[in-house]
Amino acid sequence: MFYKQLIITAGLLFVFGLVACSNTASANDEDSSSSSLSSSVKSSSSTGTTNSSSSVSSSASSSTSEVGSNLGTVSGLTAFQNATETWILAWTYAEGSVSEKGFQIDKFNESKNTWEVFDSVGVDTYRYVFAVKASGTFRVSAYKDAVHSSYSSEVTIDGDVALTDLSAPSSLTAARLAPSVWLLSWSYTTSLVRRESGFILEKYNTETQDWAVVDTLAQDVNRVVLDSVKSGMDISLGSYRVAAYDNLGRSDYSNDVSVSIQTAYDSDIVFTAPTGLVPNVVISPIIEIVIPTNPLNKTVEQSEYTKSLSYEIIWVVGDVEATPITFSYTKNSVALTVDAADLCNSYGRIRLVWTDENGIIDYSEWSVPTGSKPGTNSKLVDNAVFNCPQLK
Repeated sequence: MFYKQLIITAGLLFVFGLVACSNTASANDEDSSSSSLSSSVKSSSSTGTTNSSSSVSSSASSSTSEVGSNLGTVSGLTAFQNATETWILAWTYAEGSVSEKGFQIDKFNESKNTWEVFDSVGVDTYRYVFAVKASGTFRVSAYKDAVHSSYSSEVTIDGDVALTDLSAPSSLTAARLAPSVWLLSWSYTTSLVRRESGFILEKYNTETQDWAVVDTLAQDVNRVVLDSVKSGMDISLGSYRVAAYDNLGRSDYSNDVSVSIQTAYDSDIVFTAPTGLVPNVVISPIIEIVIPTNPLNKTVEQSEYTKSLSYEIIWVVGDVEATPITFSYTKNSVALTVDAADLCNSYGRIRLVWTDENGIIDYSEWSVPTGSKPGTNSKLVDNAVFNCPQLK
């Protein structure tokens, strides 16, 4: 004997257009996703039950005549409503040595004090969706021809129950992917009873002092990139929040998060000054800084949001700081001709300049001072010797 478990996915709870008879409906006509799942699973999740209701009750039921023990066991019968307020029965089935032909749903007739056949569903179907308002006491058994398994426990549906609240997003965070591109991400736990249709992204409008919808996102999405070029949204700095929604309304809002130029880059983005710089002195006199290949900034170099990269250097000759000079990111060295008197008393600081696809620029921190002047990373002990031979 083995168990096949049917997990009621959140998408199956939004069931529309269900087939109805005069007083019953068969789950055989449920959506195609239900039938595709049923071939490999054997039960519905009991977590779909609306726990807040006191109108759904269950009790043990004794077996009837014509019990076929070889047909297995039906158990865990539950009743709950989905987001459209349609009642659903779901159960677990432990298969026996004889395969079932289907499942019979019985309803108790109070006036006659007896059980009557209400409806049935086919093989490998472990849920029943009512097409009309449900009320009464029900039980389920597996059957093949005139033989039935033992009955499940009974479940009573008495009127409507309060609709379960739509889950709210939580832990909304913001990170930068480029100088003017941000990533918003959040956590979300989907409810089996009431599933979201998607998410609403709102931004706080400082002029109207109110929140305004800036985008809607699909079901199962828990992140969005704020990028004025690729998303077409006019992104400006400010506060954002997220809520889930369905056809009946929306959830509570997440926490709000601020998006600004101070927002830290995503942990996968390394945007830093060049490291391992090597000073050198060349005759003429020329001071040079060699820039080794720096793999740290590969994430920036290869980013889809990068338009260009360059370097910027500030030379300090003697005690005079020069105007910053921009040079190509592909260059592996940068040099400056100085007076002979300053040959051993000069240095430079370099930083990376990142221009994103929106034309917005950001700068890394400056590198450590590098050159021939004592106190820089040249590690000179005595720089008074002509041409600074320690650097050669």
